[in-house]
Amino acid sequence: MNQKCHLIIGSTGFIGSSLCKKFKNKENLFTISIDNKVKKENSRNHYKVDIKNFKKLSSIIKRLNFKYNKIIVYFLAGESSVERSISKPFISINDSIIQFHNLAFLLRDHNSIIVFASSGSIYDSRKGSYFNE
Repeated sequence: MNQKCHLIIGSTGFIGSSLCKKFKNKENLFTISIDNKVKKENSRNHYKVDIKNFKKLSSIIKRLNFKYNKIIVYFLAGESSVERSISKPFISINDSIIQFHNLAFLLRDHNSIIVFASSGSIYDSRKGSYFNE
């Protein structure tokens, strides 16, 4: 069994695609995104999956857990449109909660770390925003 792997969820976004470039060893780098905009150098261990789909995400986590002692997850998936998060805030928040819940639930019994980062919808110019930092 190998030591650890890195799983980047939201690998085609701004932060995710930049993070993929930082990894020298692509053998233990795995990526998940909802679209096909994957750069060729990151496509080897890529899964096109909507992480709200519990069954598909579970299958990926089980495969990684079988092969690796530790899974380091970079959770970078989220609503990329500030406009959509404003016009449909409950859908946007609900999607984010389902995604994170699925991931946390599947990793609860595994040796894992979740690193969360976001841009776009979290930062906007509204007063009385959902997020106060």
